Amino acid sequence: MSDKPQPAEQSVLLDYVSPMQPVVLFSSARAKHWPVLTAAVGSILITALTVISTSLFAVEPMLFKQYASMALSSRINNTLFDQDLIDSSPVLSAMTLLSGNLSMAYPLGTNQQYAIDMFGSDEANGMCH
Repeated sequence: MSDKPQPAEQSVLLDYVSPMQPVVLFSSARAKHWPVLTAAVGSILITALTVISTSLFAVEPMLFKQYASMALSSRINNTLFDQDLIDSSPVLSAMTLLSGNLSMAYPLGTNQQYAIDMFGSDEANGMCH
């Protein structure tokens, strides 16, 4: 456009973002837009390299054996209870999330609709015997 006036198809209506990469490749080559052609070729090569390199790996099932002690108790164990750790952070977290402020993530095991109990072994909960 700096050399001479261009038709609308080559200036205002020029679109290399919306079409698929092969279309961009041929249209930029036909219009001799070398930087766009180089970017389109690079994008196609990266996509092809990703497909080829990920097809080199084969998924093989593997069996891992790890034993953990599990116990079910009908009594509440309050020996590890520390009242100093109780504060207003759960209430403030709930108020923040319910107000629509998504600057913080939902707590572990919860989302907008559901809350589930987290399951783990005694070792994961810090109750090894």
